[in-house]
Amino acid sequence: MPCCTRPSCGLPAVGFGPYVNSVEDIHHAFGLCDRLGLGPSVSIYEPTWLNHTLAFHRAGRLPRGAMLKLYFGGPNGYFARGQGVSFGLPPTAKGLAAYLEILEQGGGSGLPWSVSAIGDDLLGTPIARLAVEAGGHLKVGLEDHVGARRPSNEELVGEAVALAAEVGRPVATSVQAAAILGLRRERHLSR
Repeated sequence: MPCCTRPSCGLPAVGFGPYVNSVEDIHHAFGLCDRLGLGPSVSIYEPTWLNHTLAFHRAGRLPRGAMLKLYFGGPNGYFARGQGVSFGLPPTAKGLAAYLEILEQGGGSGLPWSVSAIGDDLLGTPIARLAVEAGGHLKVGLEDHVGARRPSNEELVGEAVALAAEVGRPVATSVQAAAILGLRRERHLSR
């Protein structure tokens, strides 16, 4: 039976097709980032993607400045409309613990990482505080936010800053962030 046509049915939406990043694509992208001195923002939508990224890290092939974004699937779906269809791990303490165990076991516990809850209100989930307390960072913004409340981007950033202050982790400046990520500070002048 095909997916219903109602936009809020909660079933996977027809027409999206597979979301694929081939291993060849990953080799190419990481090689390009390394060659250009770019720190990649690595989206981790499910545990296998983290294991692949850690393999590059262990082999010394993860470009300097990589930031791992651990995505959690909220109840409002991602490849669908309505509640019930999501992806990956839920934005719970156990979901975060699973990712952190993979990081530790895979030799990547020192890599910088952030959390986001696509299809949810990250700051309303337990993982926001737990991540900041564990040394992680928050990826907030309207791109990922779904929920009953309708904050602005500015409000979400303000809430994240307040949470960081409560936990005793001040927000980094852009210079401090570059240092945390280990990015090179080179000046390129084009004339």
